[in-house]
Amino acid sequence: MQIQGAIFDMDGTLGDTVFVSVEAIVRTAFQLTGNHYTHDEIIARFGPTEPGILRQLVPQTQWEECTRLFFDHYEVLHQQHRIGAFPGIQEILDLLHQHDIRQAIVTGKSRRSAEISLKYFSLNGYFEAVETGSLMGSGKKASILKVLESWQIPPETVCYVGDAPTDVTIARSTGLQPISVSWDRNANPTLLAQQNPYALFEQVKDMKSWLESHLNGSMPEEESHVS
Repeated sequence: MQIQGAIFDMDGTLGDTVFVSVEAIVRTAFQLTGNHYTHDEIIARFGPTEPGILRQLVPQTQWEECTRLFFDHYEVLHQQHRIGAFPGIQEILDLLHQHDIRQAIVTGKSRRSAEISLKYFSLNGYFEAVETGSLMGSGKKASILKVLESWQIPPETVCYVGDAPTDVTIARSTGLQPISVSWDRNANPTLLAQQNPYALFEQVKDMKSWLESHLNGSMPEEESHVS
């Protein structure tokens, strides 16, 4: 695989933010309605942005307030849990930059929550584009196509790095090479492997080693990798 571009998912891929996203939604919904939702119940609603999920849980008259409260909780949780990028992620991004590989983010998160997380990840400045979700749904396919249109490079030379089985499906539907990662606590490597991604990594260091081999031309073009 010739790599000219890399597009990254965010939650569970660049940093451990699935927990803080879900917990901030749980706290906001409870504060406004008194209803307590489990993390699994919230994760089952993933698709829209976080404010979009909350609109399913609180009355319309509270939509504006719930958005404000969510972002307050979201940032505080980053501080309380010292959320940052997964160890080794910055080294991967530096490696790609050194080889002039174009980089972007396509996430189902809201614009504001993505900005908050990138600040705590200390990763601002690495990505040419940060495409975010919508209140109605993530729209990842359209976002990927938007990035490809701006880059004007063959999609088969671009990888999409994500931690969910749906990321593999979306990558393939846009002609990208799917790279699955399962270093997040919520990832399921068995389900990811069943999607037969181009490569699957359980540790950040293994992906970095694989990229080094690819970028230095020491790995056969057609060789996929599971680690």
